[in-house]
Amino acid sequence: MKISTLIAALFPKGYVDYEALNAPAAERGSNEELPLSKPGHLPYLCTDLFAIVAMHLQRSGAYHHVAPDTHSPHAERTLSVSDDDRRQWVDLGRRWRGDTTSFGKAPPAGLVEIWRAFWALRGSDVYSAVEVGGEPPAWWRPALSLLCIADEAAHGLGFEPPEKSAPSFQSRLISSLIQRRIAEGEAIFSFSTAETDLCCVLPKSRTPMVGCTLRSLTHNLALLPPRGLARAYWLPYASGAEAEKAAGANGDEGESGSWTEAPRDSLDSGSRPLNCLLIPMPFRVQASSIQGVRKDDERWGWFRIQPTWCAGSEDATADTFSYEMDMFWAFVHGLISEAERDVGQVHVLVFPEAALSSAVFRELKQRLEVTNVELLIAGLFDSTTADGGNYRHGNFAALGVIGADGLISYREKHHRWRLDRSQIQTYALGASLDPNYGWWEDIDILSRSLDVYVLRGSTTVTTLICEDLARHDPCQELVRGIGPNLVFALLMDGPQLKARWPARYATVLAEDPGSSVLSFTSLGLIERSNATGLVPASRMIGLWRDDRGETIELSIPADAQALCLSLQSTCFEEHTLDGRGDGGCAESWRLSGLQPVRLSGRHAAGVSEILAGRWPTKS
Repeated sequence: MKISTLIAALFPKGYVDYEALNAPAAERGSNEELPLSKPGHLPYLCTDLFAIVAMHLQRSGAYHHVAPDTHSPHAERTLSVSDDDRRQWVDLGRRWRGDTTSFGKAPPAGLVEIWRAFWALRGSDVYSAVEVGGEPPAWWRPALSLLCIADEAAHGLGFEPPEKSAPSFQSRLISSLIQRRIAEGEAIFSFSTAETDLCCVLPKSRTPMVGCTLRSLTHNLALLPPRGLARAYWLPYASGAEAEKAAGANGDEGESGSWTEAPRDSLDSGSRPLNCLLIPMPFRVQASSIQGVRKDDERWGWFRIQPTWCAGSEDATADTFSYEMDMFWAFVHGLISEAERDVGQVHVLVFPEAALSSAVFRELKQRLEVTNVELLIAGLFDSTTADGGNYRHGNFAALGVIGADGLISYREKHHRWRLDRSQIQTYALGASLDPNYGWWEDIDILSRSLDVYVLRGSTTVTTLICEDLARHDPCQELVRGIGPNLVFALLMDGPQLKARWPARYATVLAEDPGSSVLSFTSLGLIERSNATGLVPASRMIGLWRDDRGETIELSIPADAQALCLSLQSTCFEEHTLDGRGDGGCAESWRLSGLQPVRLSGRHAAGVSEILAGRWPTKS
């Protein structure tokens, strides 16, 4: 494939460029589309330029030839980067990034010159083998230069600028395009106008400090897989009722509310802790809650979760639902109040996999408006639209932003859980599932996506559901590319021990891209395995792993109903593979406090049924 062929595939209708944008015929109203030109001119959006050169560097393998100039005697086939190169790229990127006065101004002349050098070689092959002792293809160096300049120009994109600062020109321009697409009902999973059937481009938070990958070459932009493989939805602050349709709620490409950025350089997240209250519901699981169905001539079957621990969305219309919800709210609010007696404020409320129904999640989010909670995260066993329609059984992760302009996003689990003989025996599920057969989770695998939410401006948060943590395809390519600061892995699993599988896979993400990972499970299956005596008794409901390599098991005492984790933000500088620093805006969340939460006094009344895994009470 030739360079020109790949560019034409990425932009079959052309892209926005300076000449087209400023042509006399381009006089237009604020609601009209930006004009597109044919390939040949420098793209006006840094994300479009990034899509072009990142795809070429990836498909050619040129990225792994990049190294800072260390005067190594063994520098064959290497793209050496000098201090002068870095200074030029940072300067051109900063100038192209621009400010509020930059609209209509021509891109820096040095950038245009590098683009022309790259375009002049458009007849070159994207891939060509480089022999030992040979020179890298001529187009590699201008492509690398353009990639680094585009990355520098994207600084702050997807995040709000620091207090009292205006967003950059590139951020304002790209944000205006996104606003227009949202208004037309599009879901946002790429900040580039390149064909999303080939690639997507989104902001990122962390630059891996290990390995030699394309991810290691950028601080601010991530090249992600085509939309058909998996999509990552960027969720900054949204407003209005339509915000609940953001990020393809219920697995469909829905609409978003109004879109604004969140601050990349803000000190807000680092100025105060993030207190996360973990409620390990369900506290009890009956064997009858795991129901299996199979054909007589098959060696495997399907199992479905039939929860007794939470009112389903189909129960939301029952006359008793309001009473039942009042009881559940008293339980949750009591835990929040008890936790806040110790830590001052609870900022994030987390439930494990399959803990709640969609209806309960929505009602809980609404009631949390009277608290200090900023974010609600939970695993769901069903999903419905805001009006209670389109009910679906399944396995979902939901993220709700608390506030007048808050949003709710849903995503589906990417992989089915397979229960084998060992698990059936360990969790004492033989009354429901024959251990002589394999049992697959009865859920649809329809839409593979991740929701990435910008919390407090500089922190990106995402969720994984059980097997999503263990399976590399496809979501981990998204996680590694974006490098979220916080990953909540929601599980229905046994104890979270350093020797078990969640610790192994959390370690991978903590090293590359450097995310802090919390794996969190309910008490239900832990208590069933404890009762069998087949394994050592444990109450480890969580496991914390961060980029320092610290792994901490999180145990809940027998008389506690929740754990409160206090996290503290730490900022430091990361460097790309070519040697560019990020100015110290990389952020990592570290565990700084851990306290069990116990209900007492009036808060302890009326919750025995919930702790016994029986809700609704049917009374």
